[in-house]
Order: sequence, then C-alpha cells, then structure tokens
Amino acid sequence: MNANPTKLFLGGLLVALGIGFLLYASFQDSAMYYLTVDEFLAQHPTQKETGMRIAGIVVPGSIQRQNDMQNITFIIRGRSEQSTMSVSYKGVVPDIFRDGASIVLEGSYNAEKQFFHAITLMTSCPSKYEAKLK
Repeated sequence: MNANPTKLFLGGLLVALGIGFLLYASFQDSAMYYLTVDEFLAQHPTQKETGMRIAGIVVPGSIQRQNDMQNITFIIRGRSEQSTMSVSYKGVVPDIFRDGASIVLEGSYNAEKQFFHAITLMTSCPSKYEAKLK
C-alpha cells in the first residue's frame, strides 16, 4: 500500500476542518452573553425579547415569595439605582439568593408589562477583588 503523502495530508486536513467546524457550530448555539440591567434598558426594548441573559443585583426588600415558596417576584437593579427591572421566577432558588445578591437570569422580557420572566436564576459570589457597589 503506497499512500501519497499529499493525499494523506489533504485527508487529515479535511477531517480536522470538519471537526473544527462542528465544535464551532455547537459552541455558537450554546453561547449566550448577558447584558446588565443598565445596558438592556438603554436599548429601550419595545417588544417581547426572548432567549436572553440579564445580570443585576437584587434590590433589598423586594423579594416576595408565594405560598409554595417556588414562585417568587423581585426587583433587580444595575449599577445605577434608577435602572430597575421587575422579575418573576418559578423554580428552586439557590441557597445564596438574597437581598443584594449578584445574579444572572435567563428568560424573556415583556416590554408591554415591563416584566422579565426568568426560567433560570444563577447567583454569583462577589469576588473579594471586585470593588463594592455603592
């Protein structure tokens, strides 16, 4: 079996490019960046926005739990205390979810009701190296 080195190289290159394309395509579908509350509201949303991530801070005193403890509503804010957004979430709440927690929400925004419906709620621990928000 006398293999031509050029054919082997081209065959290997095609396989590598195919695998690279599949990896790139799979990461593009799952990659979803988030906007802060300030950035999102600056865009003046006028319709129902779906499939998005919003990052913010839970406004102290805004958490309201329903009877079943899995339905909650709360308000998040951006760096500016004037940039706020009402949120509803149904599901298991992380242990470190509390007033002042930094969170990232996945879900959809209803501009007509000015309400964000979260399907995923993730909390993040503030880094000791980050400056505290005032």
